[in-house]
Amino acid sequence: MQIFILIIIGLWFWLGNPKNDVANWFYSNEPAPWETVDAFYYPNNSNLSDYRVMSGLSDAQACRSWVSQMAALNGDPNMQRSSYECGAGKPTIKYGLNVYRITFK
Repeated sequence: MQIFILIIIGLWFWLGNPKNDVANWFYSNEPAPWETVDAFYYPNNSNLSDYRVMSGLSDAQACRSWVSQMAALNGDPNMQRSSYECGAGKPTIKYGLNVYRITFK
């Protein structure tokens, strides 16, 4: 029985993504402590093809702080014309887009 359990766990590590699975179980709405965060700032809500990116931030607050700085530099500190999103985890590419484990504001 113990060998069977070890084989199952080994297959999970080999074929699955244990870090993402554990992050989804315990950190479903926020970045896990081992994940980095990427920030996306859109200076103009009506043109989402124009954006700025900061990758490798340490946590959600670092993402929000960077976005606030970008908005202030853009002359929109209250973000009335701009928008943002943060993505946690290592992105996978699907259909030409980066897909994160979670995205949040």
